[in-house]
Amino acid sequence: MQTKEFRTSGTCAKLSFMGLPCPNLGTGGYGYHGPFEHVTVEAMESVVKIIKNIALD
Repeated sequence: MQTKEFRTSGTCAKLSFMGLPCPNLGTGGYGYHGPFEHVTVEAMESVVKIIKNIALD
């Protein structure tokens, strides 16, 4: 059997391809990969709450 990944970079992409769910829970930043890339403290606090809810569920 021959398979081919549809995404080629990132640890989560490789783990997902192998069947291990690996959601990308970003922090909601802005200006990705550019000179003005940033994230707000409020966005980071929000994602912490989300991850805690997932872990405790």
